[in-house]
Amino acid sequence: MNTRNRLATVVLAALVGLSIAASAKAQEGRSPASPGGGTETVRVDRQDSGRSFWNSLVSSIRDLFDDGPAAADADRDRGPREQASRRAADENAERGEQAGRHAKPIGRPYRGRSLRPAKVDERLVTPSHVYQATVDLVSEVRVLRRAMDVAGDPRPTGSREHQAPIHAYAKILEVKEKTARVQRRLGMIPVSVEPIPGRALAQDDVYRGVRTVIEELRRIKRQMVVRREIQPAPFVGGKVPAQVYENLVHASLLLDGLVGRSTTANDVFLRVMRVHDEMKLIADELEISLLVDPPAVEGAKEPMAVAQQIVRAANKVVRLQSQLGMTTSSVPNYTLGLVTSADVLEATNFLLAEFARIKAHLRVEPPDNEHRVVQNKTTTDVFAQILLVIRNLDIMSKASDT
Repeated sequence: MNTRNRLATVVLAALVGLSIAASAKAQEGRSPASPGGGTETVRVDRQDSGRSFWNSLVSSIRDLFDDGPAAADADRDRGPREQASRRAADENAERGEQAGRHAKPIGRPYRGRSLRPAKVDERLVTPSHVYQATVDLVSEVRVLRRAMDVAGDPRPTGSREHQAPIHAYAKILEVKEKTARVQRRLGMIPVSVEPIPGRALAQDDVYRGVRTVIEELRRIKRQMVVRREIQPAPFVGGKVPAQVYENLVHASLLLDGLVGRSTTANDVFLRVMRVHDEMKLIADELEISLLVDPPAVEGAKEPMAVAQQIVRAANKVVRLQSQLGMTTSSVPNYTLGLVTSADVLEATNFLLAEFARIKAHLRVEPPDNEHRVVQNKTTTDVFAQILLVIRNLDIMSKASDT
């Protein structure tokens, strides 16, 4: 018998009991007094009857909420595992009932707390879970763009094959840096952008990085009093790291509209200086002296020329990994067509990730988080710094051979 039927039975029993009690009271007024105190005897009997009735009613109510004595006996007969299983089932049913009572009608805008996807066991994170998180990331950026009246859409990007978790992590740092710029623009305390950890990274590291950026975007929404909430993306299996990376690239480009500008030579210059920091840590570990001053460059350089030199540097990094006994990465097949500063920054991320892999191989600690500020840098300045990277890679490669 279910709870509703039990409750109906108890209420019916109560009504019948009250009717019997009323009838007995009426009969009490008509009953003659018995000699020798018979009236008192009748009164005591009726009190006992009423007490018995109410005791029975209380017992029934107790049985209603305790599943009855039979259920209690059955619980005692069950083993500890079966009792725990039964309690878990009851708790799940209770949660389901509460969810049904608090469910919001379909079609109305959600005005409560931010919707959250189900928690994922980080030990079981797959590229599909990370992809699901990146869809939420892009959606949150789009909500902010709509709130700030940012129109247009960035140009589509091609997929990057052979992506390892560390490449996605380097891209997350780029997205986090842009998120910090938006926060500074709004007078907020910006999120801290840490360097790539000096260890092997896995999918759960990427997943946590994406979720961190999502929470920072939601902090921006609260600052701006943006009440619109996204619908969490459903889980779809079969996703690959290249699709994850493509979503991260798209999110980065969408954030440019919130930052208020596109990627500049200053941004790329800062990233190349970070590459120099990583190289110095590795060189110190290998006891190799590197050059400090970049070579002189004649004439102005365009982003295309910088991208070409970064591809040269990427191939030299892969060669150095082979000399150090590492599993080498595949150099992305960059399309050197219409190249912008954003494309150059994208290519520089590959260098940053690959030097981080070498650090993990050599067990070199990551550098301190140094915040640099540069201004008025040009593409030619970036070109000169990339040439310095190439020359120092040649020095490191030669020293590794000997």
